[in-house]
Amino acid sequence: MYAIFDTAVDSVIPLPELPPASGGENRVIRIEWVEAPPPPGEGWAWHHWRDRHGTVTASCARLGGHYLLALPGVATFVIDPAGGLIGVDAPAELAPSTLRHGLLDQVIPMCLGQLGRQVLHASAVRLADGRVLGFVGESGLGKSTLAAAFAAAGASILTDDCLLIEPRGQGFAAIGNYPGMRLNEDSATRLLGGAGEPGSVAHHSAKSRLPAPGPTGPTGADALSALFLLVEPGGDDALWAAPLLGVEDLLPLITQHFYLDVADKALLRTRFGQLQRLLEARLPLFRLTYPRRFERLPEVIDTILHQLPPARG
Repeated sequence: MYAIFDTAVDSVIPLPELPPASGGENRVIRIEWVEAPPPPGEGWAWHHWRDRHGTVTASCARLGGHYLLALPGVATFVIDPAGGLIGVDAPAELAPSTLRHGLLDQVIPMCLGQLGRQVLHASAVRLADGRVLGFVGESGLGKSTLAAAFAAAGASILTDDCLLIEPRGQGFAAIGNYPGMRLNEDSATRLLGGAGEPGSVAHHSAKSRLPAPGPTGPTGADALSALFLLVEPGGDDALWAAPLLGVEDLLPLITQHFYLDVADKALLRTRFGQLQRLLEARLPLFRLTYPRRFERLPEVIDTILHQLPPARG
């Protein structure tokens, strides 16, 4: 048994990136080999996820009580979120690292998100004084590079790409998916002193998988101190952070949640309720843009730190 977020995973597929389960996890997800049913006709997928360049990264349809999720060039997954079951139909020649990447960084977070868990497409770091910062945004906007820059400055990595936040007391707990980072070769070399093995994340990616620098600590023991929503860098080399002041400002956060069913109205109501709780908790929320130049990263870190409330004594 493995652990991801606060969930145990019973998998027929080895998942060496995950730590062993402790026995205190809230629920169990089973991962099994299956033969996926054929897609139900032309245009079967009622939703496609696309990256910033318009390329389809995932397609999903609801079939009765379960979901059929296709990751192009990877595998097809038959998912029953309520039953805690993920079935995998993958070609025999698929690289194991590619399949694990799909499961750990997309399928499991989407399964939990469909259950109403608030799983964000975000990296997060723990500062030396204990404050935890989350960086939310689409792939390619620099979340991992920013987290690595903080790690190089003495912070530790809580999570690289998937962050679960849960109401706790008057605030929110930040729970990472698993220790580790995925970085492009230039970021890994410039910020962490080692490029790892390019392509070790997946066959379709040049990124390297690296261990998270610094101590990781227990994944569920951190209070979230602030969230930063990353936006596209401006053409003027701009660096700024501005508060998110209301629900309308927070709407872009909805698209950065993991989920399966875009037509699930109950889930959408849950998401709006979660945004309202973020506002009611007075969690510091910001929009952030920064120049994607390594020499400017110390300035970016200073700009972020100046937005934060002081650490609690």
